[in-house]
Formats: sequence, structure tokens, C-alpha cells
Amino acid sequence: MQWPLISRRRHEAELARVKADRERIRGERNQFLRDRDTQKAVARKATEQYADLYDQHAATVIVNNHLTEDLTAARKELSEERQVSESLARQIQGLADRLRGYESVDGDDESWRSRYEAEKKRADQLQQQLDDAVGLPKNGSQDSSHWQPGYQEPKADAS
Repeated sequence: MQWPLISRRRHEAELARVKADRERIRGERNQFLRDRDTQKAVARKATEQYADLYDQHAATVIVNNHLTEDLTAARKELSEERQVSESLARQIQGLADRLRGYESVDGDDESWRSRYEAEKKRADQLQQQLDDAVGLPKNGSQDSSHWQPGYQEPKADAS
């Protein structure tokens, strides 16, 4: 068994060893706290950057979707306009082809007049057929004053 008494030198040596160990542990603790704070700061900064990037990405996606919709609508409109312009070009070409047959020399109004008279006669015949089909009399419509009270004959123009 050892004596309960120790020498001053041994006590100071033991005390110095304990103080050194305590300082080493405090240093490790302080280093751990610095590392932890650094990791938290880096994680916080990374989270903020990620959130900013996510917001930018979301905004970009929204803009991209709207631009895609606008582009699709513009392409559709352009396609429809091309179809209309092609149709008009075909119609104009068809009319031009038909009119080539009607081209006349200056002073050849007689052919146009004869065509006009023939078309007027055809229209009159069609109107007469329609009147016959609906039962209108040949000499024109009847006086409607007996079924339309208040009807007044139109006044003849003074010209």
C-alpha cells in the first residue's frame, strides 16, 4: 500500500499533466465547435443557394411553358395563314384561268352585252319558276290591305 502522502514535485507534475489534458480537451472541444459552426454555415449557405436556384428554375419553367404555348399558337396561326394564302392563290389562279377565256379586244362590248342579256333572261326565268313553286300569281302580288290592317300603298315617286 502506498502512503497517502505525496511529494510536492509529484503533485505539481500530476497537476501539470491534468491541466495539459484539460487544455487539450478544451482545444478539441473548441475545434469541434468551430467545425460544427462552419458546417452549419456551409449547409445554410448551400440551402439558400439551392432555394434561390429552385426559385429561378421554377420561374424559368413557368416562362418556358408560356413561351412554348405562345410558340405553338403562333405556329398554328402561321399554318392557318399559309393555308388561307395558298387557298386564295389557288382561287385567284382559277379566276385568272377562267377570265382568260373572257378577255375581249377594245370595243368588243357587244359580247359582254349579249352575255348580260342572257344572264338576265336566265335569272328572270328562275324567278318565275320560284314564284310558280310557291303559288304567287303571274301578274304580281295581291293587295294585302285586307289581311294587313293599316297597310298603305307606297307613294309614287315624283321623279
